[in-house]
Amino acid sequence: MNYKIDIVNAQTNSLKPLGAVIHNDAGSMTPFQYIEWLKGRDLELGFAHFYINRNENYQAMETNRVAWHCGNSWGNGNLLSYEVCESFSASDTDFLANEEAVFQQVAKDFKLYAITPNRDTVRLHKEFFNTACPHRSWDLHGKELNAVKDYFISRVAHYMGLIKPETIIPVGGISVGTNIYANFGSLVDSSVKPSPGPIGPVNSAWVTDFIPGRPSPYEISRDGKVAGYTARANISRVNQLPANSIPEGSNVTCYRNSVSADRTPLNPTGYQTYWVAQYLDGGKKAPYRLVKNGMTAGFADRDNIQLVN
Repeated sequence: MNYKIDIVNAQTNSLKPLGAVIHNDAGSMTPFQYIEWLKGRDLELGFAHFYINRNENYQAMETNRVAWHCGNSWGNGNLLSYEVCESFSASDTDFLANEEAVFQQVAKDFKLYAITPNRDTVRLHKEFFNTACPHRSWDLHGKELNAVKDYFISRVAHYMGLIKPETIIPVGGISVGTNIYANFGSLVDSSVKPSPGPIGPVNSAWVTDFIPGRPSPYEISRDGKVAGYTARANISRVNQLPANSIPEGSNVTCYRNSVSADRTPLNPTGYQTYWVAQYLDGGKKAPYRLVKNGMTAGFADRDNIQLVN
């Protein structure tokens, strides 16, 4: 890693950090390219404390001074800021490596200021301002506020030494050992291990490993064998046990006249076997979405389906 400190010419208030905002730069520049770019910029339009990728670490403001980075007075006045660079241009593999370099710097600063990584101290730009930032991290780690934050938190905690290697680590809200549903199109990452082919839709599988720095970091296993690898964005259902003890991912039978009137009919010939792919809560008369051959077959009532496994 190459480091540079070149403090921008901005008269800002003192800062006693309470946490951090991890941004995506919405650009293609390397950290060191931001040095000259900031010199020609109206700094009131915004700048961060750090600009980082997998090779370079540029510090633009002291960590005990405010940076103008999130369009919110409280956020600017209380939080450190880190730009994950090249969010428009880097491959998934390189961008994930850029994130890891940022997490290491955040961990270093959190140790310095005795900050514990949690949902109150690790923040996203979009919590303070109407923005897509952190757009690339959002797409890679779940497209949901706490999923992305939990991923960031777990990685910062890892570099702070707060998580022992043998501990089950929640990653993007998904822990090793979790039963999950994976969407169709969840392709394996052949750079991790020999490719067993694509996975998905997978109605019931287990997360058996997490490999940081990979586009598809979740190892998914079924029947004791590795089925493939997928990204957090492809995992849509996690341990959601519906009412009456029919878990998502269960194999069930359903008769042709069993669908409630307000949902799509199944029309099978006699009894057929389906997967319970989703439980739609909220007062639905037929809350169980049933899948056959990778496609939604219809919706059923609990009273009209029988658990097979």
